[in-house]
Parts: sequence; structure tokens; C-alpha cells
Amino acid sequence: MRTRRNEELYGEKVVRVSKPGETRMADRFNRGDILVLSPDRRSLFAVRAGRPATVAPAVRHRTALALADQHPEVMGLRRQAQNVSLAPHERSAVSAKVRDVREEVCQLLLRTAPVVVSSCVGASQLLAENVSFPMVVLDEGSQATEPALLCALAAAKAEQLVILGDTRQLPPTVASESVELRQALGFSPMARLEKIGVGQRTLAVQYRMPPELLRFPSRYFYESLVTCPKGRASTRPPKGFAWPGGQPLCFIHLGHDLEVGHAEGGKSNPEEAALAARIVTAILDAGEVSPANVAIIAPYARQVDQIREQLVGAVASACRVGTVDSFQGQETDLVIFSATRSNELGDMGFLQDPRRLCVAITRARRGLILVGDVRTLRRSHHWTALIDDCETRGCLINAADLFECPVEEQEEAA
Repeated sequence: MRTRRNEELYGEKVVRVSKPGETRMADRFNRGDILVLSPDRRSLFAVRAGRPATVAPAVRHRTALALADQHPEVMGLRRQAQNVSLAPHERSAVSAKVRDVREEVCQLLLRTAPVVVSSCVGASQLLAENVSFPMVVLDEGSQATEPALLCALAAAKAEQLVILGDTRQLPPTVASESVELRQALGFSPMARLEKIGVGQRTLAVQYRMPPELLRFPSRYFYESLVTCPKGRASTRPPKGFAWPGGQPLCFIHLGHDLEVGHAEGGKSNPEEAALAARIVTAILDAGEVSPANVAIIAPYARQVDQIREQLVGAVASACRVGTVDSFQGQETDLVIFSATRSNELGDMGFLQDPRRLCVAITRARRGLILVGDVRTLRRSHHWTALIDDCETRGCLINAADLFECPVEEQEEAA
């Protein structure tokens, strides 16, 4: 069925109401917003489900409600409602019609758009629609809980399910005091399907990291199955830092027993925070990388706060600073990771989880700098493997040697 209102919504690219498009359900971090922003080679029209206030500012104009507000009929009725010559009861009647037409257009968008983007729980908005979607694509599937996936499947009434994700990276986060509940819900549907042998396919070619950064994670976490595209050249790391041997990788060993425990919980390491801020400032001063393309990552929220306190001015607001868990699924040109843990007992807490390490070292496109206490981190065989790899490649240095000479001289020497 092709209606006038439908054509006004889609212009020349009318999608038939009888063939609703697929629905893509994002993870709890609303990475679906990235899909809406990304240019699609097929020019598919993507609508973001959910309230505009709950989605990323850059895509609020693509929500069904925001698009409905731009519909000519809705805009015309709103102008009519603002007519001061109307009697109060007439203005009230027009306002009611605005709400009705806006809701009708919103429902039409969700029923007929070729792609509807939503979080799993936010997909409940689709339950009221009498429409079935041929496919649900769940992104970041390794972080979704089974109840969250069921929300999406029930809402979409899907015939097919495709799960995208990486079970070697972080699992769902379950905020519960019950150990049994955390264990039950902390096992993602993707991991469960993988365990029972449901067919899967590995995307073996990655386009984010240069070969030097891919080398260790591919060998250690993915049995050397993940590769760069053929002909992918090495990427020159950002200026403003003395990259060992010109490689886009550096592990900086800082002093021992530097972590600070907090009564309210969490860990921080002021020395590591100060060093990370100093490195970022130097690289940004070189002018080759913008603050928006820099990420400083730490395993603890307390350390994230400490790093933010060390950054000043526009850099503090423009740089992306967050926990490892919050950066899963994201990427940026430069990543500086503060391991934080540094103590005589070699206690590493959840930093020992190899999945957290995998996420931390696979976010960077051009350069990765790790800051940590080697003696503490070597208590984990996963971290030991990474440290040994850096040492073998000449990428392991002491913080005391880092600023012995100007960066320009170090770069020339490299």
C-alpha cells in the first residue's frame, strides 16, 4: 500500500508497507546510534526508536518522534494551534489533533522503515505495532543478557536472529548482590549458543588496527585467525611521543606500590594518571591528533576521575576518558591505558580477566600506550604474555627514561 503520507516520509525511496524492514537491536550502550550515523552504501532509511532524550544528541533528529515532528501535516497543525484568533476550545481541539497525527506518523515510520534501530529493552516500543520483522540483528551480543534479547525478539516477532559480538571480550554486566543471579545472567545468549554448537562465522579480516597492534591480540586471543586486509601498510603513529622503534605500541613501566584504595570502594593511581595526562598533552600539542580522537582508558571509575582531574582546559572536556567496560565496541586513533593496580601483594582484582585485557588493547587505530606496574601485572599470565611481547619488540620502557631528552630528538633517533 502506497499512501500520500508514506511518500511524504520517504520521498522517492518509498518502502512498501507490506514489506517492513529488518530491525537492528543495539546493546546497553546504545551503539545503534552509531548505525544511524554511519553512511549506508545502500542508502537505507534508518529510524531510531525510543524517546529523543535517551539517545545520542547527534541522532535525535532520526528518532521516530523527531521525524514525525517534521512532517508537513504536523507542522501545519502546530502553526494553526498557535493562531491567537482561535477560541480556547478550538485551539485545544487542534492541539489534540496534533498529538493524534504525530502518533500516527510515528507508528507509520516504525512500521515501514527498512531499518529500525533500538536498544533491546527500548524495543518494547514496537510491541504495540501489529507488524513482524523478518530479522533481528543483535550487536555487541556478548554483552547482552538473555532477558534483554527476549525483549527484542518478542517486540519484533522476528523470523531470524543474527548475533554479532565477541565472546572473548566482556560479558554482560549484572548489577545484583545475588551470586546465583550474576552467574545465570552473566552468561550471554551468544556464549550459550556457541557452547551448544550453533553455527557461527568468524569475521577474520579487521580494518581497525595496523599489523603492529593486531599482532599480539590475534595470536593470543584469536589463534592468529584475525588478519589485516591484504596490502595494509603500517600506520605511522601520532607525533608528540617517542614511539620505540617507530612502532605504534609502547608499554611504560611505572614504580611499584602506587595504587590507592578508597573506603567507598575502587582503586586509583595518581602517578599513572599524571603520566597519562602528560603524554596526552604532549601529543595534542604536536597538533596531529584532535582531542576527540584520543581515549584514556582505565579499569576503575576512581582512576577515570583521577585522570580527568589531571587534564586541564579544553582537553579535559574533549578527550574521551572512561572505563574499559564503557569502551567495548568503540575505537579511536590513540588509546592510553592506565592499568592502575600497583601493590606489594600483586593483587589485580578484575584486571586479571583476559576479556578486559582484550578489550583494552584492541581499541586503537594508530597508537596504543600502556602505563602500568610490570611487577604487579606479571602476577597474571595473560599480562605476562603481553609484557613479554612488548619487551621482545623493544616496546617496553621505564617511565624514568621517557622524558630524558626532548621528544623531537627521540623521534629522530627512532
